[in-house]
Amino acid sequence: MNHQEFINLYDENVAGIYRYIFLRVSSKETAQDLTSEVFLRTWEYVGLPATVSVQIKSPRAFFYRVAKNLVVDFYREKSKAPISLDELEIQIPDAENNPEEKTGLALEMVSVQRALSGLKNDYRDVIIWHYLDDLSVPEIADILGKSEGAVRVILHRGLESARQLVDKSV
Repeated sequence: MNHQEFINLYDENVAGIYRYIFLRVSSKETAQDLTSEVFLRTWEYVGLPATVSVQIKSPRAFFYRVAKNLVVDFYREKSKAPISLDELEIQIPDAENNPEEKTGLALEMVSVQRALSGLKNDYRDVIIWHYLDDLSVPEIADILGKSEGAVRVILHRGLESARQLVDKSV
């Protein structure tokens, strides 16, 4: 992979990787640091000496796998619990200066954050990847090293768990 190909892949994937990491660590600074680390480690991996042939079947899935591992390492090192709602910075999209719409969006975001924070890590990851980052089931299967059928089951169970959590909070 040459420099320009890597830059193009970076541009296409950096926002999704950052969003995934941010939803897991709830800190802008930590998410920025870990996002940078994802691309640095990937570049170091693909930039091995020419004698080593590195083939990455799906670069997008590879970035998410590295990101997932970095988040796990982050919590292992820091001994923190994932997603604390007290520390969570909720990003509310601009609702064209409409206070009612902004309030509605804020309430929806809180509901979504609560549902995500109450899920098992695998459920949370698969839901974020599939619905927020628009990864396909085969890409998610590649990230997790599981079959596509197993990913579909995790996605279904995760959505069902999220629905139950949302129903309880309403």
